[in-house]
Amino acid sequence: MPITVWYLFKFGESVRDRGTGLVLALSFIFLNLISSTSISVITGLQRSFATSFIIILVYYLHRQKYLSAALVALLSSLIYAPAFALGATIWGLFALRLPQLSLKAFFVQRGGGLLLAAVVLGGLFLTPAFFSRFDQRSTSQGSAGQEQPAEDKEPSAKESLFDSPDWQENGIHPLFYLFPLIGRGGIVHDDIDGLHLAILLALSGLIVIVRGRRSLDLPYVVWCILGASLSMYVLAWLVVLLTHSFLLYLPSRYTQVGLFVFFVMFVSFNIRPFLPETLLLFKRHHRRLIWLIVGIEILVLGLLFLYPSERTMMSGFNVKWLLGPAGLLFGVLGIMVVRKPTFSVPDLSTFHQTRGGRYLIAVAAVIFLMGWLVYAPAISQASFLNPDPAERELMQFLETLPKDTLIAGTPCALGSVPLFAKRQVLFSCEKFTDDAIMREALDAYYSPDKQVVNDFCLKYDVDNLVVDSRFYSKYFLDNGLIFFEPYNQELLPRVTNQTTFALAQVPDEAKLFQSEDLFVISCDFFEGNE
Repeated sequence: MPITVWYLFKFGESVRDRGTGLVLALSFIFLNLISSTSISVITGLQRSFATSFIIILVYYLHRQKYLSAALVALLSSLIYAPAFALGATIWGLFALRLPQLSLKAFFVQRGGGLLLAAVVLGGLFLTPAFFSRFDQRSTSQGSAGQEQPAEDKEPSAKESLFDSPDWQENGIHPLFYLFPLIGRGGIVHDDIDGLHLAILLALSGLIVIVRGRRSLDLPYVVWCILGASLSMYVLAWLVVLLTHSFLLYLPSRYTQVGLFVFFVMFVSFNIRPFLPETLLLFKRHHRRLIWLIVGIEILVLGLLFLYPSERTMMSGFNVKWLLGPAGLLFGVLGIMVVRKPTFSVPDLSTFHQTRGGRYLIAVAAVIFLMGWLVYAPAISQASFLNPDPAERELMQFLETLPKDTLIAGTPCALGSVPLFAKRQVLFSCEKFTDDAIMREALDAYYSPDKQVVNDFCLKYDVDNLVVDSRFYSKYFLDNGLIFFEPYNQELLPRVTNQTTFALAQVPDEAKLFQSEDLFVISCDFFEGNE
């Protein structure tokens, strides 16, 4: 994070001034800290490096330090392939800038020679990974007992990606959660990033309305980020349509990083002149300001009271609660405008030097920080990298089991076990195995017969079972919340009217561990216990 922030500050300073660099750095810090693991640079995952690589590459291209840019591109190819592909496309658009395009301009003035060298070397680095993904098209998916990451599992060569239930709604890895914006095939992968992108888009739209063409006065390399992101998104989808595989990885991996960086830069470069120009605009058209505030207030209150809460939940956080402070703010602003129809526009270049200006800036900063501190924990608690207390206690208990322990049970209760408890799982909502094994496991999990559970444990050498009792409740069964498609539809007809389940009727004294709805039971309990 500190390195990325420093490069952003230096980039803003080199483009405009130190103030712009500071705004750019702070905007990135506050947004990135509440972003998902797909964008955040602090999680330590491979994809966490993508945003940093793009920012550093853009800085070096702007400063025409092409050797450093080439080294960044090569390093990205070793860590995260989509970052390399996106960075190379940004550099390609930068080098092919019209109208002054010539061989000298391409190879010398814009580092085209180093770009080609980086692409060739990076391509060589990525060749083994590319062919391993390509080979998946001609081999059956998931040999028995072999786990596969959720995002790497692809349809078999005989199966269309669009016909496979795995990729449909409620499947193991649906292409879209909200078509066509959110999902593996959408513009962003996570709903949290979709919300943040919508906020940035709204701010960008207001900036364009107020500033017009002046808002588009950005360094050419910044526009290359936008062009490269959209180009790689389209290209990745073309590969999906032609090959029914993700040879260029998930389309959302390009736009969620590229668009995030572009719109953060767009807003940051424009926000300082945007504020006084907005005041001047509404001073000239006072009635428009009043109607705008009234319209926004009606919209906010309507959404707050009328829009269904169940549709505004994002990763455990109800976005509607953000509308309350917004409605109060616009209400106060409306009262101020009506009571004082004329106002003077302060000179913002010297505004911070006055006592009133400093007080107002301090109050605005406190309000912003309070809102951010309320919002950030709610978002961070929804991350799989920050389990809830019951799950955290479960991980701590499982970590005390022997290292060669094999764990099975409710699939979505096991997703974090390999990461936090460092124990093996048969399969989970994050790691999959052979279809036959998963079907047999689900049959055992929802069987009323303890002997079926015991036979399953003996067949696959399972030591302990982790059970989430919610999955046996009427609500979960009525809503088909068992696993993913097509397994749900195969199992639901057999269990919908079933009243007893062996794993749901384990006595408390037989449980090795219990925290809220989660408990652990040894497979030994089912041996000879009919």
